[in-house]
Formats: sequence, C-alpha cells, structure tokens
Amino acid sequence: MKDFTKEWIDGAREVVGKDKATVSGQIMLGVLEDLERLIYEIKESNDLLRSAFMIAEREGKETNWEAWRKQLEIALTRQHVMMYGKDKKV
Repeated sequence: MKDFTKEWIDGAREVVGKDKATVSGQIMLGVLEDLERLIYEIKESNDLLRSAFMIAEREGKETNWEAWRKQLEIALTRQHVMMYGKDKKV
C-alpha cells in the first residue's frame, strides 16, 4: 500500500488543484478529502486498539471505564456517520 503521508496528500492536492475547474479535478479533490478522513479514522482506531490491548494487559485494573466507554462511543458514532450517513441506524 502507498504510504499516504500528509505531505503526499498535500502535494497531490496542489497538483490536482491546478485542474480544479474541471469535473475530474473536482472528483479528485473529493477523493483526496475522503482519503484524508479515512487515514485519520484508521489512526484513531489503531489508538483505540492499542488502548484496549493495554487494558487487557492490566486485566482491566486501574481503568477509567467511564472515559473508555466515552472514547469508544465517540469513535463508533463518528465512524458510523462516515460509513452510513448520520440519519441511518444500524
């Protein structure tokens, strides 16, 4: 998989931006925005998985369960909206 760093996305956005008046340029700008959001969500999900692993390692001891549930709720809500739209219930 390509290493889509922030610098790569910014560079691609600059190149595509020169063509933003065309339909293909608009599509590509939308694709780059979606890609940036997806990369952010993957990183956030990875952070949550790392936290879950650490909680499991501690066997749940010394865990702020209320804060953990809130983090999960926020992430799940954000990802649900991204995948299904804000009005769809699953």
